Amino acid sequence: DGSLITVINYTSNTGFIINGNDGSLGDADELIIVGTDDADAFVVQDADTVDVTGIFTVDFSNFALVTLGGRAGLDSFAVNPGNPQVIIDGGVPEGSLQSSGDLLSVVTGGAPFSLVLGPEGDQGTFTVEGQNPISFDHLEALEVDGVLYTLPDLQEPNDSLAGASVLGSIPHLTIRDLTIHTTQVGTTNDDYFEITARDSGAVLVNISFQRDGVPGNLALGELGLEVLDGAGNVVATGAATSLGAQAAIPVVSQERYYVRVFSADNDPNIYTLEIENVAAPTPTAVGLHPAYDTGRDGTDRITNADDPVLLIQAWLSDFAAKGIPVLTAAQAAAGTPGVAVEVLVNGVSAGFADPFGSSNNVFAFTMPAGLLASGLPGGYTGDPTAHGWMNFVSAAVRIFDPQVSQATAARELGVPTAITYDPNLPDATAITLALNPASDSATPGDGITNVTLPTFSGAAEAGAIVRLYANNQLVGQAVAGSDLSDGVAGNGLGAWSIVGQPLSDGSYTFAVTAEDVAGNVTDILGSPTVVLTIDAAPPQIPTIDLQDADDTGRSALDQVTIGDPTQGAGVVDVGVTGEVGTTAVIKDGEVVIETFVFAAPFETRTLNLAEGAHPLTVEVTDAAGNFRQSEQLLVTVDFTAPAAAAMALGPYSDSGVPGDGVTSVAAPAFSGLSEANALVRLYVDDGSGPVLAGWTLAHSDESDGNP
Repeated sequence: DGSLITVINYTSNTGFIINGNDGSLGDADELIIVGTDDADAFVVQDADTVDVTGIFTVDFSNFALVTLGGRAGLDSFAVNPGNPQVIIDGGVPEGSLQSSGDLLSVVTGGAPFSLVLGPEGDQGTFTVEGQNPISFDHLEALEVDGVLYTLPDLQEPNDSLAGASVLGSIPHLTIRDLTIHTTQVGTTNDDYFEITARDSGAVLVNISFQRDGVPGNLALGELGLEVLDGAGNVVATGAATSLGAQAAIPVVSQERYYVRVFSADNDPNIYTLEIENVAAPTPTAVGLHPAYDTGRDGTDRITNADDPVLLIQAWLSDFAAKGIPVLTAAQAAAGTPGVAVEVLVNGVSAGFADPFGSSNNVFAFTMPAGLLASGLPGGYTGDPTAHGWMNFVSAAVRIFDPQVSQATAARELGVPTAITYDPNLPDATAITLALNPASDSATPGDGITNVTLPTFSGAAEAGAIVRLYANNQLVGQAVAGSDLSDGVAGNGLGAWSIVGQPLSDGSYTFAVTAEDVAGNVTDILGSPTVVLTIDAAPPQIPTIDLQDADDTGRSALDQVTIGDPTQGAGVVDVGVTGEVGTTAVIKDGEVVIETFVFAAPFETRTLNLAEGAHPLTVEVTDAAGNFRQSEQLLVTVDFTAPAAAAMALGPYSDSGVPGDGVTSVAAPAFSGLSEANALVRLYVDDGSGPVLAGWTLAHSDESDGNP
């Protein structure tokens, strides 16, 4: 009836035979066997025998329940197949399973079994299929078929996709003391974990465990790793490492994925699970390939190429090192699982870039033809697209996950780069070219100058490089100013001015080309032209001379004259020489008294001069403005007769009574006063008319003592 029958003190006994006395197991008879305070070894041999090793053996019958109680000491309890229902209390010490303390060892005979733990860490029920359950408490170790049993972990039950442990969307997660355990010799469970990607990028899964390389010993088994998509399809298989196994897949934010951990050799093991969700990096730079950054500046991101190559920097080498495929443009277009660099123009996808080189950090993208012409037009009122189109080009890393029903997403856009596409030539019809007035010597507009460094100016597209050519040879260049520099706002033109290189004398045709900032250059054949002759050689030195016939007076070489005797007083003829075609002026001092053009190398010019001295010069200027001057010719005109001379007989010629007009000197001498430097002639008249008797020159002005 369940009441206590007796208590047997076994310390002085070695064997017992106990019968429940009712001939059946239909009641609740219970056999309780309690050990000592030492380390006792209990063995349930079968359904009728319990042995306390070294102390006694109990054979029993008609008991539905056997309770074994350990006390102090490290006790062990062994249960063989065919056991009755057994309840075991290990006593002290108290701890948790698979630690140091009391041991339960169960022999399954290869049959399936189950283990239910709890509620405390050293409690549970172990049941071999077809056998009575074994309940235990205060046990610190459990062996199954002679091997320390690998316990189910706290994530159990998670043996199926439907029962997977939900880990959420944590960027980094580590769970220790997970187990792959057995439910039958040679059979192990699987562990499933559900994760939700927080960031589009990669999920890295690592399991760490110890392996012994001995299959079938029920310990330190080889564990395998798989990653599954949301539908349960295997999308990645872990690769063995020295520490365990690892797998990596590209993932899309908010998509579900599963991790499966299993035994590859049906041996149990303990492992640590580490899951890391790494966000794809943001591209750090987008730029034009230098070969396509046309124009004067290789860094201004202005091009006239319709299909330029872009270079994008995105640090994907770390992803590649972790096993995430870095895709080519073709692979990305085909949806191959991995990561790719996507290029966007004005916010719209333009395609995918290819890895540039082997670093997986730089990528190249060829812009589809015609795409850049859809950007923001740039020009002026008269031509809104004269300067092309500006486009915002950016890049992002796009993820293609490996699910059968694939998901894809792009991470953050990198900072956009403004790229201007300008295929338009500067307007050649708007280009002007003119010789600066300061460089147009002599007659303006005659196409002749003596300036060997002529300056040209005009207008062209604002900001364009204007190149000046002389007879198709480059002689100078400048940059056209801003739109306002030509004095007209909104016409897109700027003023320019170029001082050419030194040029030798000759005839030149000047023309210009204009190159805009994108490198578009106008054809020189469409340029306005200026034909210019450069003549910097001075004309021959002119001369001036008084004609001998007009050089009157006592000398034909003293340039003193009364004038041409045939033309009148003060009228003289001068002979001048000079280069044919030059313009000559005759100056009297600084006063121009005659202007003419040399029609022949020698010309006679008639001058009407007043009395007095005249410093005459000839100055000639050729068509280019080159100038030469003659030496001075001092001509003195004197057509006024001198005053009558005063004369007297020289005292030494007046013999006898002085002043009586009678002398004995046959050749008398006379003296007197007359105009300085005048030729004085002495005449004698004996009644038949004056006869020249002699002549002399009057001395200088000071000679009479009255300067």
